[in-house]
Amino acid sequence: MWKILDGPLGQELLQSLEQKGLKGVDIWSSGFKSFTSGKKPIRTPDDFKGMKIRVIPSPLLSAQYEAWGASPTPVDFKELYTALQQGLVDGQENPPGTIVDVKLYEVQKFMTESRHGFLHYVMAFNKKWFDAQSKANQDILVQAMKEAGRWERKAMLERDAEATRRIKDAGVQVTGLTREAREQFRQLSLKVHDRFADRVDRDYLKRLYSEIEKASR
Repeated sequence: MWKILDGPLGQELLQSLEQKGLKGVDIWSSGFKSFTSGKKPIRTPDDFKGMKIRVIPSPLLSAQYEAWGASPTPVDFKELYTALQQGLVDGQENPPGTIVDVKLYEVQKFMTESRHGFLHYVMAFNKKWFDAQSKANQDILVQAMKEAGRWERKAMLERDAEATRRIKDAGVQVTGLTREAREQFRQLSLKVHDRFADRVDRDYLKRLYSEIEKASR
């Protein structure tokens, strides 16, 4: 993932921010998402049938969970703990660090280290302000942002590893996905890619698939 985001395709994404008045510089980490549930472990897409899963208000994420067989239910983040506690939703997705921060492990019995999605921070400057800086200062700003980013990515890995240990210690049953189950989720997700491809950039998506294949060898 980082090989691709730090490469030409990632740079294209950052450069696209310029039309919005931003100077995109780097991409930082907020961690891989995990599934959690209060009813049963989620090991395959079939386990999502009949389950209400909390999502942020996003057509893309709603389509993703519908493709997997769940009923996506938008819930404001500040109301998520109570919604899980009262059974208004059966499960949710977030990185382990976030799950620990708001103590969702208190109202969930199962967590799947699915790594099905990733949350990123895009680090950017106001382009008008950045362009007004000297070339020397611009170089310093970019270098400092990237150096900090390499530290931040490593720190987030350590944070999520520690959070996972705390979730296990709290009595939550933590499992992973088999290779076969991961492929099932991937195949079901492809039709969601196709549905949204033109809103993103179908050509970009094709090039992304190609880069993923290269990076996975």
